[in-house]
Amino acid sequence: MSNIGTVSLLTAGERLLLTLAKLSIAALCTAAAALTLASPDTALDAVTNASGAVLLVFLAAFCVADAFLMVLDAAAESIFLCFLVDQAENDGETRPYYASASLRRYMELNRPTYVLPAMTSMDEDDPVSALHQLGSGSFEDVHEYNTRTSR
Repeated sequence: MSNIGTVSLLTAGERLLLTLAKLSIAALCTAAAALTLASPDTALDAVTNASGAVLLVFLAAFCVADAFLMVLDAAAESIFLCFLVDQAENDGETRPYYASASLRRYMELNRPTYVLPAMTSMDEDDPVSALHQLGSGSFEDVHEYNTRTSR
């Protein structure tokens, strides 16, 4: 649970990047199909309106790209989660890390700089600000607030 911020940042960034990759692949395939259908020397002279065929190419290309990139997503997420477990369970001295040196170096250089906001003192007279602070705090802070207000 200590790496939840890192996991959420990686997942959000990865989802955005993979969605952009799927759309790019589908758009390139659609452009190639549209150019092929629009050229005068194709054997498909009977096609007068190619918009249906181009739409079908876009959908098919997006589905194929989604299938391939889903495998890439699973592999990247598995490697990342295994790296986090390795860092949590091993100390690098008495119990060596299983991650390769290049993976550790990459993860150290590209460590997320996002820091979860710290909770300030909660005002018991203003429950709205206390709830806003609870939404940005840790479990220990919520537990502290609950024990303080239940007295």
